[in-house]
Amino acid sequence: MSVLLTLSNPAPSLGATRQPLPLVISPGAQVSARQAISEGDRLLQAGDGKAAARRYAWAAQRMPSDPLYQMTAGVALASVGRTSEALAAFRRADALAGGGDALAALLVQGVLSENSDDSPDVQALYARTVQRFTRPGVRGLDTSASVARLVQARSQFPTSPILALLLGDSFQLAEQWSEADRAYRQAISLAPKWVKPWINLGLSQLVQGRSGEAIAAFQAALALDPGNSEAQIAKADAQLQSGMVEDAVASYRKVEGSKNNRIASQAATGIGQAYAVRGQVSDAVKALNRAQQLAPADPAPAAALGEVQLQARNYPAAAAAYDDALRLSRGRLFVSRAILYRALAETQLSAQNGEGAIETLQRALLDEPAGKPLWLRLWAQALYLRGDTNGGEAKLKQALASESGRYPQDTLNALDARGLIPSLIRDLEAQQTAATSDSARGELLRTLASLARFQRRAADEVTFREALTKLQPTGPNWFALGESYERRAGDEARAAARAAYQKALNTRGLTAAMASQANQRISALTPSTKARPALSPR
Repeated sequence: MSVLLTLSNPAPSLGATRQPLPLVISPGAQVSARQAISEGDRLLQAGDGKAAARRYAWAAQRMPSDPLYQMTAGVALASVGRTSEALAAFRRADALAGGGDALAALLVQGVLSENSDDSPDVQALYARTVQRFTRPGVRGLDTSASVARLVQARSQFPTSPILALLLGDSFQLAEQWSEADRAYRQAISLAPKWVKPWINLGLSQLVQGRSGEAIAAFQAALALDPGNSEAQIAKADAQLQSGMVEDAVASYRKVEGSKNNRIASQAATGIGQAYAVRGQVSDAVKALNRAQQLAPADPAPAAALGEVQLQARNYPAAAAAYDDALRLSRGRLFVSRAILYRALAETQLSAQNGEGAIETLQRALLDEPAGKPLWLRLWAQALYLRGDTNGGEAKLKQALASESGRYPQDTLNALDARGLIPSLIRDLEAQQTAATSDSARGELLRTLASLARFQRRAADEVTFREALTKLQPTGPNWFALGESYERRAGDEARAAARAAYQKALNTRGLTAAMASQANQRISALTPSTKARPALSPR
């Protein structure tokens, strides 16, 4: 997930002494907060960010109990480098939202992290927010409250570029990429001279792997602000991702001498990764060590160093680097500790260090419980590595029991690779006969349905799914039944699938993504009502 770009760059120190931004619109002016927002929008559209920030800040002062007014002020203030005042506005927004708005909470944490504040309080804020808004089995955070608040506000201020930007950020946090891109493009169309939406759009495209489009967005941002180091670094990242190694190095070189250590470290990290692509391992290590010296609290250089050492098969050095990255990543916005845990455990397994891998996976289970099936699969590998076949089989079965998704393909593949599927089915069928609670029977039916799908036994899968919906008629179970019907041929199966998807929509529990998919499948499975053309008489 990419970093929210409502912050200024480079960000001044939060402890720096700066004069507050004047909030007076004009001597003796009698202007409502709503009028001030509209005036701020107009000024931002015209490219006058400082004057726009004064209007938004004044409006927030007039509406001290409205979190949206505080957030818009925070964005505007951050965009002109008033980081301390932006932080105060974001804190007020989070407090007013009662902790129920993921975007407001993460704006506070984000501005602090951008200023290298890794205090326990900041780490705790991030951990609480992510835990509260994580949706089991669904990618991204639950930002529905943020989106609803912003959509309502946009009905009053339809031409507000800041509201469009914040809406894009909300969708980006939820990993709803097409919606995020659409919102960012709206912000660009409303304020074509504003750099921020271009950078946000580019980062969103970069995360999606659309590096060519990302480069174009970052280049547009640089055309507006040639000295914008954030856009320069992001452009270089996109060039490196697209394989334009020499161009990426040239872009990184433009900011490697920055007086801002965070920017210089990012450039050195990118250069190190480029060296690694070229196969220049010693040069890559040297560049990444320099990046670590410039920003010793940043986990990115350590993670990159781990990858370089892993490619060189220097497993002890790779493991040490990944361990450093994990230590530094706590409390960092959008740093995937799950990826780092996986990299460290797999490095230890490659080094035949099963004991070290198990220790890492024990930490991962406590720190990143959402990844439990993966951690148990890797744990099984570590047990097999030391010859504990029974323990490995037990961990793989535990991994399957811990799956929360509709179809645990990776875990089933791991079980199949060890030849465990037939015995597992026999065990589950025996457990089904002895099960006494609806909850236990439901889990067994769900697992048996997944196994039937894996073995392409469509009729058995339907039987298990039908029994499951009778026992637990939830939206996700009806949705899975619709999928199982679709795997059978014929009009009758199509009609049954359509009815199951409709049942899913009428029942609580579906995620927004599943509801959207159910509507799409219903539409695709509905027979066309268009009249067939009459045959021409012979």
